[in-house]
Amino acid sequence: METIVKPSQLLYLRHVAQPEIRIVDYLLHVLSISKITDVLYLRDVCAAVGKIFKSVHKDAIPLRWKKETLLMHKSQEYMRDLAPLLYHLADNPHDAAYLLYHLSIKDLLLVPFASPRPCAPHFDCLAEYLTKYSDECTLNITQDLYLHTITAMHLPAEIVNGELTPFRLLTNIMADYTNKLIRPYINNPLVDQIKSRAFDSDDVVLFTLVVTLIVEIERKAHLTVKYNRDILSIIAPHNPPTPFVLIDMDLGQGTDCYGYTYQGAMVVCNGLGVSKAISQWIEVCNELQYCRELTSGNRINPTNPLYKFTL
Repeated sequence: METIVKPSQLLYLRHVAQPEIRIVDYLLHVLSISKITDVLYLRDVCAAVGKIFKSVHKDAIPLRWKKETLLMHKSQEYMRDLAPLLYHLADNPHDAAYLLYHLSIKDLLLVPFASPRPCAPHFDCLAEYLTKYSDECTLNITQDLYLHTITAMHLPAEIVNGELTPFRLLTNIMADYTNKLIRPYINNPLVDQIKSRAFDSDDVVLFTLVVTLIVEIERKAHLTVKYNRDILSIIAPHNPPTPFVLIDMDLGQGTDCYGYTYQGAMVVCNGLGVSKAISQWIEVCNELQYCRELTSGNRINPTNPLYKFTL
């Protein structure tokens, strides 16, 4: 974000430039498209947006914005009128995540949905191999990214984007539930987590684990599962098909869905189960020369980590 609006430019817009709504719109656009790498600067930008907005609308006092984030409850409904939240952020920039949440929904609502298509059962022959591979996979490519994604799924979507990782939010929101919900993902080996779940279910955790294993095999980190706001970074038609999970955000497909992006659309796989969802994703990847060895009928190369499990 700081590469688009430098700190010196932000200071100028906040303290020198004449307050105008177009400055507010510009900064909101920057917040929408930027990858968050500095939480403190994110808060600085949100505070500036709020203060400029208040200066422009100093004679109009909107309804008071209320923060009511609760564990195991849905996040707020999408706010088309952000005025109450912008007023709030002028003096409370630590609530920046709520603004990103609403901006993300606004942008994601513009993304079309696509229906899944029939495909060969590629995953049927891979399930056993991937399960065995999970027992020895060291996650050299993705590290603990899968754990970040799974942890974020357990938190209200409206608060996740305010931090670089979801772990700092755990104790604040989950309190005594932290160990109960998250500890199994940390302590239990990947192979046990996979064996305890059903491939024919719409299990977004299992979906994330399976995609992570495939990414490790293919050594293509950019194909990792994208969560909520991160979907916007890979939705362009020229990007490869990329798995996603949309949790606690209602875009008309229910608050939770999963699938993959393809040609600028989100293909929703709810109701198919993980095995068919992965099969479809592998097939469209194969069309673009990705995951070719994982499609049924193609021989697995001896250099592939799965090869030894086929013998």
